Amino acid sequence: PKRWASLVGLKIGDEVEVVELPEFLLIRPAKVREPGGVARIRCNGDPNFLFRALLTSYLDGYEEIVLESSRGFTLEERKALLSVLKKVMGLEIIEESVNRVVVKNFSDTSDLSVGKAVRREYCMVASMHNDLNRALEREDSDLLVQVSERDEAVDRLYFLVVRHLRVMFANPALAAE
Repeated sequence: PKRWASLVGLKIGDEVEVVELPEFLLIRPAKVREPGGVARIRCNGDPNFLFRALLTSYLDGYEEIVLESSRGFTLEERKALLSVLKKVMGLEIIEESVNRVVVKNFSDTSDLSVGKAVRREYCMVASMHNDLNRALEREDSDLLVQVSERDEAVDRLYFLVVRHLRVMFANPALAAE
């Protein structure tokens, strides 16, 4: 269909792939990237760029991400790298030098139940809301710190779910399995 072809960016002459599944045929652009693989990011000294590029590569389902900098990483870039590692589940530095950092994903979302994960997020946020009200009523700064820490845990779960969903949307055949 013309609307679908425009939506996925197909042009005249582009190839499509037809995948036979048990109950239907799946038609997708032939250039769809399978999940996994290695992403390469050339860092330019901008910590915001590094943060966004690394997070996007994680969310796009790359299993390994190579960060390279011809002049070495700045302190701000290293802080951005560590900030992403703190925000997501499963990413760990496996190799590091002055000009290169290799990050690998160790999380397995193959048995992730999106429904259960979202319900878990809901319960965590509801509990945080209750504790926040209690902390404000009692002026309890320790409880406020705990709420903040749980917020980071919710973010980590959220990014894991987004990663899983993006991989599934990009590769519907995987979702059917």
